[in-house]
Amino acid sequence: MDDRNLIIIAGAVGALVGTFITAVTNLILASINHSSEERRQFYELTVKAGIDQFNQDLDSAHKQTQGRNVKIVVPPLETYIVHNFLLLSALGGRRYKVKELEKRLAALENDYSNCL
Repeated sequence: MDDRNLIIIAGAVGALVGTFITAVTNLILASINHSSEERRQFYELTVKAGIDQFNQDLDSAHKQTQGRNVKIVVPPLETYIVHNFLLLSALGGRRYKVKELEKRLAALENDYSNCL
């Protein structure tokens, strides 16, 4: 083999190695981006659900007290967000059978009541 053929083979091997390294790096970055996107969606869902529940309870309290001299205490917004965060964390984005879901929710309720 002469030097010219050796240079061509070395170039081809180098190109293949470079392509492999790039592909592996892209797979790693895609995995990181995917998990980051899932976390972002999880937090957005938690906050949006908390705000929706808070607004629903606030509207309900206003309707119940219209024309009456009664005050209804609505917990602060943070309570709803934390509650939803705990609930969604406990569920973990998976599908559950009814019995397993009941166990998880009971455990969450027990943990939540211990925090109060």
